[in-house]
Amino acid sequence: MNKAAWWIGLGVLVVIGVGIYAYQKHSLNTSGAIKIGAALGLTGYGSAWGEGEREAIQLAVEEFNAKGALQVQVITEDTKSTGEGTVNAITKLVNVDHVLAIIGPTWGDSFQGAYPLTQQKHVPIITPSGAMETIENKSKLDYLFSTWLPQQPETAALVQYLLNHNLTRVATVTDLDAFNKKATEIFIATATAKGLTVVSHEEVPIGTTDFRTLITKLKSLQPQAVFVNLQDTSSIGPFNQQLKDLGVKTLLFGVTSVENPENLQKFPHFFDGMVYSFPHISQTASYQSFAQAFKQRYGQAPAGPSVVAGYNAALMLLAALNTGATTGEQLKAALNKVHTPGVGVEDLSFNSNGQISGAEFEIKTIKDNQFVTVE
Repeated sequence: MNKAAWWIGLGVLVVIGVGIYAYQKHSLNTSGAIKIGAALGLTGYGSAWGEGEREAIQLAVEEFNAKGALQVQVITEDTKSTGEGTVNAITKLVNVDHVLAIIGPTWGDSFQGAYPLTQQKHVPIITPSGAMETIENKSKLDYLFSTWLPQQPETAALVQYLLNHNLTRVATVTDLDAFNKKATEIFIATATAKGLTVVSHEEVPIGTTDFRTLITKLKSLQPQAVFVNLQDTSSIGPFNQQLKDLGVKTLLFGVTSVENPENLQKFPHFFDGMVYSFPHISQTASYQSFAQAFKQRYGQAPAGPSVVAGYNAALMLLAALNTGATTGEQLKAALNKVHTPGVGVEDLSFNSNGQISGAEFEIKTIKDNQFVTVE
């Protein structure tokens, strides 16, 4: 090798080294703590999910920091429970705060716009409330992980409930939200495979509030139950109200997103009788310990559909950081290998699709304007 080529090669190595050092430095705060981001729905319709995620993540990080070996700082951004807000929150965390990894976004299946950015920048991202079955081009998003439970066992629990109650003629109503469409497709496939008859499948734009024509059609078909997947209260509330106003007496059922306090606050008693699936959390020692710590920290028991998933997402990320990973590439590799005890899931690990397993679901209903478990 001649001297000129040698010096050029050395220069390239120096530039690469400076770049890696600069990135690692950006990912630390002034006291040397590792910066991670949390992109969560703290306002808007998803706030019942995002606030629980925020509290759970913060609790996990505080517990981790108390051990003293490694310190982590969480920088939280509000996604406002919208697609645009999610992109803005994640863009800031990546490009301005230079976080090493992100937990979020809330409803990571509905708001997918920022995933290409995290992929391009090699920033691992773990959504606590995003079903991986709905993610577009997941094979190209290997920095994306999820601690939300798979959809197949959720819809299977609903189908079994219908079979147990001899409800074999069903209709489906969904808007065009990515999660709602995919969850409905999975339900239809599961239901038909088990011998149920889907008499009608209706799709409406996101934000629809007038369902009278659709309901008149459903009334003529006389389904025994209607599977409803609509993105927010401003849609599902009017649907439930108009259904009752038009005298349609049929069982309404849905998935975990039904359990949103805003539904009951804005449309009291119009959700009574609705049945839905919900993640089953075994009252194990790990859960009891988590619940006790949560109540001590926040003065109330953990609540919300994804509070446990948020805690598990933080546990997975912190376990990966504990391996000594200092770059996004190293952290992604660690996340693909790490096993750690979880809450509600005995052994947390990601499969080849970046998703956890061990899902169990129970059936809940709404009675006297309260969420209750079906015995």
